[in-house]
Amino acid sequence: MSKHMTIQDRQDISAGLKAGDSFGSIARKIGKSATTVSREIRSHRIVWDKKPYGRSMNRCANRHGCRLRGVCNSNCDRLCPACGACTKKCSMYVEERCEKLQHPPYVCTACPNLHRCSLEKFCYDPYYAQQEYMTTLRESREGFNLTQAELAIIDAQISSLILQGQSVHHAVLARNNSLPVSRRTIYRLVDKCALKARNIDLPRKSKLKPRKTTKPQRKIDKDCRVGRTFQEYNTYIAQHTDIMPVQMDTVLGGNGTSKVLLTIRFQGDFMPVFLRDNNTAQTVHDWIEFLYESLGHDDFCAFFPVILTDNGSEFSNPSAIETAPDGSARTKIFYCDPGATWQKPNVERCHEMFRRILPSGCSFDDYTQSDMALVASHVNSYARPALSDKTPMDALAFFYGERRAEKLLRLLGHTRIQPDKVVLTPALLKR
Repeated sequence: MSKHMTIQDRQDISAGLKAGDSFGSIARKIGKSATTVSREIRSHRIVWDKKPYGRSMNRCANRHGCRLRGVCNSNCDRLCPACGACTKKCSMYVEERCEKLQHPPYVCTACPNLHRCSLEKFCYDPYYAQQEYMTTLRESREGFNLTQAELAIIDAQISSLILQGQSVHHAVLARNNSLPVSRRTIYRLVDKCALKARNIDLPRKSKLKPRKTTKPQRKIDKDCRVGRTFQEYNTYIAQHTDIMPVQMDTVLGGNGTSKVLLTIRFQGDFMPVFLRDNNTAQTVHDWIEFLYESLGHDDFCAFFPVILTDNGSEFSNPSAIETAPDGSARTKIFYCDPGATWQKPNVERCHEMFRRILPSGCSFDDYTQSDMALVASHVNSYARPALSDKTPMDALAFFYGERRAEKLLRLLGHTRIQPDKVVLTPALLKR
């Protein structure tokens, strides 16, 4: 299990605070220690400027016995304790702080006096805490772990040699005994303009073109496979023999292209195709939300009781896929073993049909979702021997019922193609 807290862990902490649970109870739920939960809350709690109902925001410790008037304004006839504006000008103002905030749970979320209290309040927001933590994590890996004095020593030792035409390698060899850093760090310091010497002073580097790098795709939840492995998928299917799982996958375009396809294989080899602008978890979530909102909860659950997919980073946010906007469960997602595409053979086999129209290596950047609906209409209107010479569209109505099948086809923009009109070559999309 990762030592880093995930957004799900922080949401569980927030839910526990609202329910008034102890740190020990919250810690057992997320698999951390009570000390970790305590430190997390104290590190990321934020000021909550919640105004008490029917009261002023006067936090003066002397407000209960105060009879002063007009401190803020000579025309003001209100008592200062009921005003609150006097606190910036009153010489007797001493801010009162709640002593409860010095003890667990360190926030005011479950305090019974929350709506009546005028003192400074604190709350714990899981999304703010996650963003603050990721910023800290990112900044800790940026820059150089050097003091100004150390940087000045390096500059004095190395820059003069580089300006004489020496390479960094030769300069480091000449000053090896007096340098606190490696040769690689010297290159980085020069590249970041931290020294007097610049990249232009390095004859070979000034001629080199920058390397083309692709930004690595990172998993949203590194623990997404916990409780969702292929073995647990088989166990779940064995216990629920009446459900019809679907398989989900991504089809990439040619090199240097950004648009990708999301494919979902339903029972009977019916497979729609969804065009995405990039291969991220957000674009997958957007299409799932579109299908959920358009189909409705009952029909969505009928079409998506269980989803089996691979370990791509675009599928690494299972909680967003499994949970509806109102917090209710709408599906379950499981993952194949790494590198075991044979564990979802149906969707891989259906890709072969689409590759007749969209050959491997072709770009999807010039296509629209309407083009993908046209491709899917032809592929799903192609009769299959495995379906007793029926088409996937016919199988869709057989497995899910006529009403639901027609509703899904209308939503996707699919039309039934006559057998003699089916085209499975790139000529289908020739403009």
